[in-house]
Amino acid sequence: MRTVVIAVLACVAAMLAVPAGALAADGSIAGEVTDAVTANGIEGVEVCAYQVDESGEDSGCSTTDVDGLYEITGLSPGEYVVEFWPGELNYQGQWFDGKSFGEKPDTVTVTSGGVTSADAALEPGGEIEGHVAAEGLGGQPIEGAEVVAFGVEPERFGGEAVTDGNGDYTIVGVPPGEYVVMFWTPSLNYLTQYFHDKPEFGEAEAVTVAANGVTAGIDADMELGGAISGTVTDAVTHGGLGEVEVCAFELHPPEFERCGETDSTGGYTLRRLPPGDYVVGFFPYDPLYPFQFFSGATTVGTASTITVTGGATNLGVNAALSKKGSSRPVSTAPVLSAPVIAVPAKKVVDKRCHKGFRKKTAKGVHKCVKVRKKKHRHHRADRRPRALAAVARLR
Repeated sequence: MRTVVIAVLACVAAMLAVPAGALAADGSIAGEVTDAVTANGIEGVEVCAYQVDESGEDSGCSTTDVDGLYEITGLSPGEYVVEFWPGELNYQGQWFDGKSFGEKPDTVTVTSGGVTSADAALEPGGEIEGHVAAEGLGGQPIEGAEVVAFGVEPERFGGEAVTDGNGDYTIVGVPPGEYVVMFWTPSLNYLTQYFHDKPEFGEAEAVTVAANGVTAGIDADMELGGAISGTVTDAVTHGGLGEVEVCAFELHPPEFERCGETDSTGGYTLRRLPPGDYVVGFFPYDPLYPFQFFSGATTVGTASTITVTGGATNLGVNAALSKKGSSRPVSTAPVLSAPVIAVPAKKVVDKRCHKGFRKKTAKGVHKCVKVRKKKHRHHRADRRPRALAAVARLR
């Protein structure tokens, strides 16, 4: 009997040791999502709640039924932001209470055993549609090209779409306004461009979108880019070196055109390079390896120049790095007459500023810094960076 009592007491103690939030994850958020014009319920809107005082990851999601009703259950007590994402429906997504994704969201309070109300009336959006083809290849359609609409106004994001097998795309739920449309192929070797056939964001032609309107004919003929490929190894062991930043940059004017990172075998490929002459630098994250330039040079002035042409890949642009000691020698810093090429930080993004990046110039070098997170909602994980940023603004 005594053994049984001790066992029971042990179980009670274990229960008391569980955090209170874990025992009280029985709150919920419920509401109705309607059309702001007709007041009818909207079916198929994804609603997600993110807890402010925790990680900011999805705390729960639900999808509206045929009447526009939803309920997110199993929530711990605390403050939450609520997102209404219409997906492929032609409505503008928003935060509760009526805030756009560029604004600071309001919070709702969830209590143990309670039901918190959070409704939304979604405004209809506009559409951007067009066709993407390969230039010089007989109009061959490009499947898998990503098309992104960036608002001319700061903090406005229009949306994105991916071209189908016919090269066609439609961006839905675009808030009314003016947008710059970007075309890029993350897994194909086409040069990024902006409507209409411009290489830079600042040169793009803005397109106007109206609520319930269709802005058609936003097409692109994409030019094949060049590529540089090779392997980075340890000069002694000949084993591949992962986590080495490899950058191709032009000298006139000096700016980074494309950067990438070696894989676990030391291999890398830099794609979507405009035709021209480049110097390639290898910048290990491991401080025991000094950086160098192709081929085996320690300064830009002595580096070999690589000529890139559209549609071709320059193979064998390799590097063999030798450990020099516990720190990178100061004397190996790259030297240019003027200006100096800065060593890229980890995760440098190419100067054409894909998917929510904006161009920033420092010491003559163009880099891109993120201003918005991707709004693609096909996978829940894709929303987490944006949700984390939104939650951070509330703390």
